[in-house]
Amino acid sequence: MTGSEKGQAALAVMWTLTAITLVFLCLRLVTRYFIIDQLGFDDYTYVVAAILLVLYTTFTHVAEGYGFGRSIYGLEIKDATAAIKWEMVGQSFSIIGMAVSKISLGLFLLRLTVVHWHRVAIWTVMGVLLADSIATVISFWFQCNPPRAIFDLELRPTAKCDWDITPVAITLGVCCVISDFFFAAFPTLIVWDLKMKRQEKIFISVSMGLGFIAGAAGIVRTYEVATGFTENYTEDTVPLIVWSCAEQSVTMICIGIPLLRPLYRHAFKRDNLSTSSKAQYHKYGEGTDKESYKMRGISKKERAGKEASNASLGLDSQTVTDIGALNNNSSNEHILGIDTIRNSSDAGSSGNRLNRGIRVKEDVQVEWSNR
Repeated sequence: MTGSEKGQAALAVMWTLTAITLVFLCLRLVTRYFIIDQLGFDDYTYVVAAILLVLYTTFTHVAEGYGFGRSIYGLEIKDATAAIKWEMVGQSFSIIGMAVSKISLGLFLLRLTVVHWHRVAIWTVMGVLLADSIATVISFWFQCNPPRAIFDLELRPTAKCDWDITPVAITLGVCCVISDFFFAAFPTLIVWDLKMKRQEKIFISVSMGLGFIAGAAGIVRTYEVATGFTENYTEDTVPLIVWSCAEQSVTMICIGIPLLRPLYRHAFKRDNLSTSSKAQYHKYGEGTDKESYKMRGISKKERAGKEASNASLGLDSQTVTDIGALNNNSSNEHILGIDTIRNSSDAGSSGNRLNRGIRVKEDVQVEWSNR
């Protein structure tokens, strides 16, 4: 494979991974905003991570136009300088983006657990990873004096570049791998204490456990960090660039899979409105994760007025109450989907079953005739 083909192949892989990640981003936003109406800080950080991934791929694409993927010895000095500069810009977004993507997962887990040591462990991993990422970016750009000499080949001969970024980058790589394995295994510990069906616990644990794949990508990326910072920077860093993109993309995909379960159930396991003469109408709050609310009494006068109104419209209505068990702890496990909350009544104790809320569903039957 020639140098030019290396750069183009790298971009093809990166844009494919980025596109898949953006699909998961869109599906996640649809699920969290329209299906369960529970946008949180973990969703916002997920969006930021996706933006950083797009910027990473975009600036790598710009660098390819100047020579990324080709041997630096075959490039003109100005092209090599531009290629290194834009590649470094992209790498900076990647370093922060990987940390933000894992922080998004951490914030999601914080919404599920109220156990003190769980929260301390999650905050510790997120804090160390973010601090290490920021330190790496700063070290990355200030290896030389003047700083511009790190990418400007014309200044390199007279510049003072005593700071070796490789140990710092390897340390970050190790931190990322540890965090990948931590966030892949830790959700099982948290989810297993939630009140839901065992098969749902297994589904969530397995899907989030796919983060081990991100950890494997991180191991390869860390190896490339140790071997990729050579004089032939534009060509030897190609594997590092691709594996960095793969690690962040896989991390974000693993985060997205379990959060799409409510969308799946809404799309494939719910009765939809049809054009038949008998359809079901779901009132506001039915099929969402909003907490149940107390109903006020309906007077005979109001009931009579409502029945008269329905009759004038040719509607035959029937009100049905659905008693659903509410989550009685302070965690936000309802963000996993309304079915999780309802299933919790099967696993809860008799004391928990006493804490119930009332949901109202109104069935409307429409009858007409062609005259």
